[in-house]
Amino acid sequence: MNKDRDLNAVYEPLKEVFEKGLKIAKKRGLGVIVTSTWRSPSRQYALWLQGRKTLREVNKARASCGLPSIDKEQNKKKITWVKKSYHNCMPKSMAIDFCFIQNKKAIWNVKADINKNEIPDYKEFANICKSLNSNIEWGGDWKKKDYCHIQWKNGINIEQRENNKDKIDLEEEKKNLISKISRLIESLFEKFREGDIV
Repeated sequence: MNKDRDLNAVYEPLKEVFEKGLKIAKKRGLGVIVTSTWRSPSRQYALWLQGRKTLREVNKARASCGLPSIDKEQNKKKITWVKKSYHNCMPKSMAIDFCFIQNKKAIWNVKADINKNEIPDYKEFANICKSLNSNIEWGGDWKKKDYCHIQWKNGINIEQRENNKDKIDLEEEKKNLISKISRLIESLFEKFREGDIV
């Protein structure tokens, strides 16, 4: 799965809040989708360049991290304010970007009220998540608004402990690889002796 939108690439406590929030939002008639979770530093930098550098420089950086090219009009707009983001935390993202979906179309209007309860949907979903855990911050509360963004408070400074099951045992992997290579060599040698390989 693409790590960019994979909730498994999100810090577990944040993921749990978001998933609970999705269920509550659905009951209220709101369809929420994930637009971004973990982001590599090179991808973050390419996004930061947009609106700040020439189109050629921006598209070169985008190509280097697998993002599609943009046009001159798109490069007039800055889309992120930071070179380092909560999306870049390791090993998992401390942020999630989201949007609303209605009739299979993304709704980016921050004043949209799909469920007609007189609360803007972005604010409503953020309030749901904040009510589930006091560690949730919403970009809509900031001076520079980011309505489609929630993050774990102070998440950029939290040292994440990986589960042992997520770690790769390099010595074990090395033994397995050597064993596979040995079996392959034995198999090839056997075929050579039998005359199958000349």
